[in-house]
Amino acid sequence: MDYKIFRVPVLNFVFRTSKTIPIASAKDDPQQLEKAYDEIAKALRNGDLVGIFPEGRITDNGGFIHSAPALHVSSRARRSR
Repeated sequence: MDYKIFRVPVLNFVFRTSKTIPIASAKDDPQQLEKAYDEIAKALRNGDLVGIFPEGRITDNGGFIHSAPALHVSSRARRSR
């Protein structure tokens, strides 16, 4: 979930309760990105399920847009085991 949405008070409660991990792009906030990677790795080590939803949008023809950053998060979390 985009880290900026966590600043909205009511939504912050909902996201924290559901264990959503805030994430930022390296350009927006590199420290927040590293913190998200650490939290993802910790959750995976604890046996939790981590859903990674690709950024971007649906293409004009309804196809999927490749998302390398999500794959990076997944592979990085595995290496930290």
